[in-house]
Amino acid sequence: MPTEKKIVSTTEEDKIIPTIEEDKNIIEQILAGDINKFAILQKKYYYMLLTLIRKIIKDADDVEDVMQESFIKAYKNLASYNFEFTFSSWLYKIASNCCIDFLRKKRDLSYDSFENKDNEEGFQIQDSYFLPDENIINNERTKIIESAVNKLPKKYIKLFKLRYEDEIQIEELADKLNMPIGTIKTHLFRARKIVELTLRKYPVFFDIMIPLKTNK
Repeated sequence: MPTEKKIVSTTEEDKIIPTIEEDKNIIEQILAGDINKFAILQKKYYYMLLTLIRKIIKDADDVEDVMQESFIKAYKNLASYNFEFTFSSWLYKIASNCCIDFLRKKRDLSYDSFENKDNEEGFQIQDSYFLPDENIINNERTKIIESAVNKLPKKYIKLFKLRYEDEIQIEELADKLNMPIGTIKTHLFRARKIVELTLRKYPVFFDIMIPLKTNK
């Protein structure tokens, strides 16, 4: 089980590519009683969570605290993990919630600290460090979506932006671009699929749980 001690940074050699079957085997061994195997999952996903948490939490010490809390919660709730989904998606969601909880507590604490000791009416100072967690998450979502759209094939980018950013109707697009409606619908369908595949790489920001591949 993870200890309360802060996680020690690993080296480049410790970056391990996650594999679904390996995760499943490790989790099954942990649930069967071999709790020391959880250290393998910690080592394996350290950098993945570090990248996520650093985008939301700025202070290095706080990042480590949130990292540790994320792994502790994952361990305590491992029995509720659904093997139908990837472990990374499940772990990312836990880490995201830990970040949001941390920011909310920080924000509330910052406001409480300005209250008058004698319960007299005082004032509050807006500290930019304690931004609402929703803004932080939404800003990151926007960046990811913009990046995904800009990586589309050139013939899709303009069409995608006109339809979903400028909210131009398909019939109007057909006139504007001198294209058949059927072609526009096909291009938009393909573009959406490409963007969706990109967003699925960031389940914590889009609340997407990715099912495991089956042989069906």
